[in-house]
Amino acid sequence: MFDFKKILDQAKQIGEKSQKVKEELEKIEIEGRAGGDFVIIKGTASGKINLVNISDELFTLNDKTMLEQMIKGAMIDFLNQQKEKVSEISKKQLENLELPPLFDSFLDSMKDIN
Repeated sequence: MFDFKKILDQAKQIGEKSQKVKEELEKIEIEGRAGGDFVIIKGTASGKINLVNISDELFTLNDKTMLEQMIKGAMIDFLNQQKEKVSEISKKQLENLELPPLFDSFLDSMKDIN
């Protein structure tokens, strides 16, 4: 039989830990790069983009397609790093909780957050 109070306590713990995850992600700086230093995107692991830097050299090449590909590449790099950090921090915060199988899908969804 379910211990409803225990489930509510665990849900509260998850909420508190999730808030800690969000706060920690806001403090972690990450950056995505493409073409070395041609395009750099800086932001936080929470997903906030603070800076997009495009090298003047790219504009002198007068190649719109290359510029678009570099921006796309830097964004993909940024998003991949963000996903890694979200997974790492979430796992660290939530790993010590003794959760019933009911919460397995919640923890799995934390891995897919972008």
